Amino acid sequence: MNKIHRQQLFLLIVDSGLFFLALYTILRWRYQDGYQAEIWTKHLRAFAPVFCLWFMSFYAGGLYNLRVFSTKNRFVEIFLKNLLLVVGLSIAWFYLFPVEDISPKTNLLLLALVFSSFFLGWRYIFYSLSKYNLPKTNLGAIGYNRH
Repeated sequence: MNKIHRQQLFLLIVDSGLFFLALYTILRWRYQDGYQAEIWTKHLRAFAPVFCLWFMSFYAGGLYNLRVFSTKNRFVEIFLKNLLLVVGLSIAWFYLFPVEDISPKTNLLLLALVFSSFFLGWRYIFYSLSKYNLPKTNLGAIGYNRH
């Protein structure tokens, strides 16, 4: 496994952890004193397929392509487009396969907001720490100048 693949795998592992942290955060916030392990289990079962869908979309959308980091604005644009897509697909998923005893639609929107802040903050830190080690787009100029 080369360096780029290791970095991509590292990003995927941290992003996965952030997804679970965001889910846990919104559940603790929504249920506060009434939070129990059963709530976590129900939501984890409901959101596991969504989790897979999100990361397949993020990968296909280029968010694990390290060259995208070279321009932060482009990265944020790609992320927001992917996020809108996966939230829409997730809403469709929950309508096609309803989950009993929970309201995933409200939690989905909160999850998207919390995960987005975690994700963009983490990726900004990653970019800042490793910007000199990321692959760059090479540019060459060929021309003739008599002066």
